[in-house]
Amino acid sequence: VFLELNALDLSGKKMAIFGLGDQYGYPDSFCDAIGILGRKFIERGAELVGFTSTDGFEFTYSQGVEDGIFMGLALDDENESEQTPERISDWVWQLVDEFDLVHLLEPVI
Repeated sequence: VFLELNALDLSGKKMAIFGLGDQYGYPDSFCDAIGILGRKFIERGAELVGFTSTDGFEFTYSQGVEDGIFMGLALDDENESEQTPERISDWVWQLVDEFDLVHLLEPVI
């Protein structure tokens, strides 16, 4: 299925990615899929948005990190489930801004 992505033309498309991982059980590959998919989507012409900070996570390496930040939303519900709702909420509001969706939230008069 991954190789089928090579047939996609994502030019002009904005995309956001999230990933689940276990930073303590897999510290050398935490949320790698964010980077694997993110780089493939960029290669196919997409604009990736929704990058998030690595602050607060403890891992040694992730393909999901570029220039010191995650290429999407990283979640560790296994070890930090109490932080998941706030991380998701913050990310959704970030995406509202990055996808320029604020006008959809205004009441219709």
